[in-house]
Amino acid sequence: MPETQFQFKTVGNFTGGLDTSVPGDMLEDNKSPNLLNVFVDKGVLKVDTGYQTFGSTVTGYPQLCVQLFYKNGNSDLVLITTTRCYKWSNSEWQFVGGDTTTTLSSNASQNDTDIDVTDDSGFSDGDNICIKLDSGSQHCTTVDGAPAANTITLTDAMPSAATSGNAVIEPVVLDGNLENQVNFAQWVAGDILIITNNRDNVKQFDGDTLTDVSNLPSSGNCKAVNVYVFNNYLILINTTESGTQYPQRVRWCDTGDITDWSNGNASYEDLYDKEDYCLAVLSLGPYLYIYRERSIYRCSYVGATDLLFEFELMVSGEGVVSSQAVADVGDWHLFWGNSNLYRYDGDFSIRPMADHIYYKIFGTDGIASPSYIGKTFGLYIEELDEIWFLFPSTGQEYPDTLLRYSIVTDAIFIREFDHKFLGYGFYSTTNAKTWSDLSGSWLQQSWTWNSKRITSSSPITLLCGYDPKQVYQYDYTTNQDAGTDISWYFETKDFTTPSEKLRLDLLEFEAKGPTTKVLYSTDEGRNWTQIESKTMGTYYQKHRIWKQVVSDQFRIRFEGDSSGFAVKRLKAKIKEESFW
Repeated sequence: MPETQFQFKTVGNFTGGLDTSVPGDMLEDNKSPNLLNVFVDKGVLKVDTGYQTFGSTVTGYPQLCVQLFYKNGNSDLVLITTTRCYKWSNSEWQFVGGDTTTTLSSNASQNDTDIDVTDDSGFSDGDNICIKLDSGSQHCTTVDGAPAANTITLTDAMPSAATSGNAVIEPVVLDGNLENQVNFAQWVAGDILIITNNRDNVKQFDGDTLTDVSNLPSSGNCKAVNVYVFNNYLILINTTESGTQYPQRVRWCDTGDITDWSNGNASYEDLYDKEDYCLAVLSLGPYLYIYRERSIYRCSYVGATDLLFEFELMVSGEGVVSSQAVADVGDWHLFWGNSNLYRYDGDFSIRPMADHIYYKIFGTDGIASPSYIGKTFGLYIEELDEIWFLFPSTGQEYPDTLLRYSIVTDAIFIREFDHKFLGYGFYSTTNAKTWSDLSGSWLQQSWTWNSKRITSSSPITLLCGYDPKQVYQYDYTTNQDAGTDISWYFETKDFTTPSEKLRLDLLEFEAKGPTTKVLYSTDEGRNWTQIESKTMGTYYQKHRIWKQVVSDQFRIRFEGDSSGFAVKRLKAKIKEESFW
């Protein structure tokens, strides 16, 4: 029979993401049966970037970062840990006080151990105390001895001067734990941030202090799993009142008044037609949606005297795995359910979005830890048009793995972190970069000139680390995970032919980056043979690797131990090989 001629098999892009639902030879060309720590940016497959520390370590485990925006255009970045509340100030995390706050009544100098305050009530021997310094930093120490006559003695002397009128606080102490996620809502009308950890009474932050919301039910003894502001009402769900838990309860304040929970329109509804617990709450269009363990309810505002809100069961049999397992895209939600990722548009149905990776993530041998999946949290990354879910992998108690879903391409990629995370937040910077901020040549700039990352109010993604107790900034230019190199790999589909063996002669691909290993497998990725270890270079260029392989099938793998690699397309010079 005549000899078959060589031809080029071209893969134009690798934007399809991970797909483990079919054998490797049945995949679409742009999909991968196995990948790690890569993603697609503007149609190009790249190794993911990393993160760096944001501020110093903190007291307690960080669980939530949230930026409170005030009506005057200012804002505060707030951090909630299991035991403390912080505010970002003077490029550092500074303690927030509670009910015990005062001010200096006279100037304090460097090396002073006695300070005069306006009111020493609430401060006791051994208490933590923080004094605002003129430098903008806080001096944090303890009270040495019982205060007297509005004079407080400090264990550690003042490191620098503080002027009369500067704040003196006792840092608020929280009773949070890692079994309960921290949730929040912003009461814009009052410039107030509402925070709940389901351990302390529901709290409010007013820019200076963190205190209980006034006049909560049960004489103020009221906790909640989640909070939300809807139609001028503060909503609490899954409450604990005077020590009794009401997991199906939805409670709301009087119209426009978060301090009134017993008069006017203040009331509650117990959704007892289902026994599963209420966990998450988000709005969609004119409605509020209550996500439960195995169902979804819709809350409609009616506004009648005898019916303020109407609740309807919309979805039964599936719900969320945690109070933060829903990401809000704007006109739809994506949530992590008990057996899949689901898109929800607010009607009576949900659409599974991750069938093609079911066995990789959700199946009995999946990498998601069934014991600790309740610590999963999701977030919408607007500038990437991606939805991220961080979840604990098998054998891990806290989230260490990221599932990133691309809204543009409908593709899913997997990322493993060097650290474990407990929560997240966003922070909009207030200063744009100027010409004087930049140094080096044009080629040394890592920013694109139209990038949101160099403009005013650009969002920064923050992740709350478990060990160390540290907030991290996810940085689109950092090539390490807080100093640790990012190992990665990407595998193509299996190339095969129905009836003949294949001969591989040449690989041609357009790529850039550091030294990268190129390997091939003839047994669906069980065993690998290295073809070459190749430095790709600073700019995209074509690379050719000659290799003779004859087999029923083959797949190609790129792998490395540092960030920077990117590949646009791949060509394989192949022909059918007959032995008859």
